[in-house]
Amino acid sequence: MRGEITAMILDDARPMQFRDEKTGKASGFAVNCMGAIARRAGFTVTYTSSHDFSELIGKLRTAEVDILPSLVVSEEHKKIVDVTGPVDSSSTLLFVRARDTSINGLRSALRIGVLQGSIRQEQPPDFFRKGATR
Repeated sequence: MRGEITAMILDDARPMQFRDEKTGKASGFAVNCMGAIARRAGFTVTYTSSHDFSELIGKLRTAEVDILPSLVVSEEHKKIVDVTGPVDSSSTLLFVRARDTSINGLRSALRIGVLQGSIRQEQPPDFFRKGATR
């Protein structure tokens, strides 16, 4: 083995990254990808986790962890951390209650909930308009 790195994941961001409740082990797609990379490169990965997204970036910036196996790339993130090319892609979906017929599109008075510290919190309001892409 060439060495060991410390990776940090979110406790509950299924299916990408999470702590398995039964085993306590890091799990998910990003963890599986990190494991494959580590095996090929000849190093081991020790995982730590948090429930707070903003803590992940902070610990990477202060070198308390070496890598975040899953992070949405933004211009802001590019200013503070090194990023690789994409490993996967995802869509942003908006959900409303099935019986709520009062919402049939976005309007300025509508409140939208997003994960605190996530890339969606950084998105300008027009990002969520129908057909908007970045």
